[in-house]
Amino acid sequence: MKNIKSLGAILGATAILTFGVSSAEASQLRLLSSWDPNFPMNEHFVSVFMDRVAERSDGALTISMDGPEVVHPFSQFEPVQTGLYQMLFSHPAYHTGETLLALTLEANTQADPARIRESGLFDAVDAEYNQLGLKLIGITTSGVGSYQFLMRDRPHDGDAPFSGMRVRGSQPYGPVIESLGGALTVLQPGEIYSSIDRGVVQGAGWPVIGTESSRLTEVTNYFTTPGFGAGHYMMFMNLDSFNSLSAEHQELIMTVAAEVELDSYQVFLELTQAEIASMEEAGLQAFPLPENLAENMGAAFATGLQAIATSRGEAAAQRIINFMTENDML
Repeated sequence: MKNIKSLGAILGATAILTFGVSSAEASQLRLLSSWDPNFPMNEHFVSVFMDRVAERSDGALTISMDGPEVVHPFSQFEPVQTGLYQMLFSHPAYHTGETLLALTLEANTQADPARIRESGLFDAVDAEYNQLGLKLIGITTSGVGSYQFLMRDRPHDGDAPFSGMRVRGSQPYGPVIESLGGALTVLQPGEIYSSIDRGVVQGAGWPVIGTESSRLTEVTNYFTTPGFGAGHYMMFMNLDSFNSLSAEHQELIMTVAAEVELDSYQVFLELTQAEIASMEEAGLQAFPLPENLAENMGAAFATGLQAIATSRGEAAAQRIINFMTENDML
C-alpha cells in the first residue's frame, strides 16, 4: 500500500497564527493523528483533506500533522481540548477516559457518511462534543463488516468454533468471542504478533483494513467471514480555534470534510476487498462462520458496545444510543 507523501516540517507554534491581509485570513493548524502516516485512514482521509483545504484556500489555511510518536493515541484528546493542538484524527476507543458517547458508532448498521449526516447523527454527536470543547469536523467509515478474526489454528466446525481457544481482543470484542465459544484475552497491539506466534493466544480480532501492514498474516492461517461491526474514524477541532476562524474558512473546512468522507468511504470499501485478496495471497484460508453465528456475532458486538458506553451512566452516551435506536441504526 503506497505511503502518504511527505507533509513537511512540523510547525513549532502551539496556537493558530492569524494574519490580517485586507479581508483575507491566513492560518496554520496543527493536527494530531492516532496513527502513523502510512495508515490507510491517514492516507485516504487526512492527507486528502489537508491538501484540499490548502488548495481551495490558496494556501491561506494550512494543516500539519503529528502522530503517535509525538503524543500517545490514548493521550491525544487533552492537547486538542486545551488548544495545544488545533485538530485531532482518532477513534472513539482512544478517548474513552474522557467520554464513551461515540463508541456505539461502531455498532452502526447504517454506516455510510451520507446516512450519518442525513439522519442527523452527525449533528447529534457534534452537539455532545461541543460540551467538551471540540467541534466535530468529519466522520469517515470503513463500512459494515470492518472487523474479523485472524486465527493461527483452524476454528472448529459447529456452534462453538472458538471452543478452547484464547482470542485477543479489546473489551468490545468480548461478547463476540464468547458467542463463538472462546475466551477473551486483552493485549496491547504491540504484543499480538508475538503472542500468536508463541501460542499464548490462538487468534486475534483485528480490522480488515490494515491487516497487511500489521504483518499478522505471518503468524496466522485463517480469517473468519463475514466481517462485523463498522469502523468509524473521527476528525475534531478545538471549538475555540474553530470559532476563531473566519466564516469562509469554517465553511471551507466543513465542506471539504463532507466531500472527503464520501470519497474515502468508496476507497475503504475497495480496500476491504483488496485486503481480503491480500490475505488469500499470503496463504490464509477463509473460514465461513455458520449463518446463525454470523447474525448473532453482529448483535453481540452491538450489545457489548452499548454496555460499555453506558457503564459509567454517562447521559451523553445514552442520548446517542437513543438517537441511533430511534433511527434504526442499531
